[in-house]
Amino acid sequence: MNLHKYSLPLFIAFFTFLQLDGKGQNYIDNLDSYNDNIKTIAIMPFKLFVGRNGHLSDTSAEMEKEATIKKAYLLQEKLCVWMSENTKPATVTFQDVAHTDSLLRKTKLGFDALWGLNEAALCRYLGVDAVAYCSIKMSNPNYDFGNELGKGIVGAMVQNATGVPSLYNSSMNTTTYSMKIIDNTGQEVWKYTKEERGYSTNNSVDALRPSFIGNITHKLPFIILHPKHGRK
Repeated sequence: MNLHKYSLPLFIAFFTFLQLDGKGQNYIDNLDSYNDNIKTIAIMPFKLFVGRNGHLSDTSAEMEKEATIKKAYLLQEKLCVWMSENTKPATVTFQDVAHTDSLLRKTKLGFDALWGLNEAALCRYLGVDAVAYCSIKMSNPNYDFGNELGKGIVGAMVQNATGVPSLYNSSMNTTTYSMKIIDNTGQEVWKYTKEERGYSTNNSVDALRPSFIGNITHKLPFIILHPKHGRK
C-alpha cells in the first residue's frame, strides 16, 4: 500500500481542522443536519465575569453578586427576544424565557449550581431538544484607559515597520464571548468562541448584548442576516 499519495490530503484535512479549532469554531460547523431533531432550544441565563457593577465604596460582595445575577437573566431575556425575531422560518424556536426560568427556580438550586446539571437531563426537564449556554468574560474588567494614560502605565509609543506609531499595552482588556448548544443526548452540537481585544470595559447590558450578538450569532445557521452584513 502506497501511503505517500494519501499524506498530502490527510495533512490538508488535519491542518483545516486545526484552523477551525484555533478560531474557536467547533468541528461541527452548523446545526443544519440537526434541524430534523432540534426544533426547540432553551437559552440559559448568562455566565458573566465582567467586573463590578457599582463602586467599591457603595457596594458589597453580596450586592455585586446579586446585581450580576440580575444582569445574567436580563441578557438571557434580551438574547431570546433577538433570536426569536431573527430566526429563519421553519427552523427552530426558542422556549419562552419566563417558562425556562420558572422551571429552573423549581429546582431550588442556587444560581452557580445550574451549570453543574447533566445537560441531557436538563433538556428533558425543560422539555426542549437542546440548551444554549452563553458566557462573557473580561480579562481585565477594571481596566481604565484614561487612568492608565494619566499614570503613565500604558506602554510607550513605538514605531512599527511602516513607521506608523502604535500603542501597546499587555494589560489592556480582552473580552471573550462564547456560546455552545448541547442536545438532549448530552452531545455538544455547536460551539463558537470569539475574543475581542480593546480598551472598553463597559459591562452594562446595553453594551454587552449587542457585542455578544455581533461576535457570536452571525455564525448560527438559523439566524437571518441583513444582506449587507453577510456571514463572517
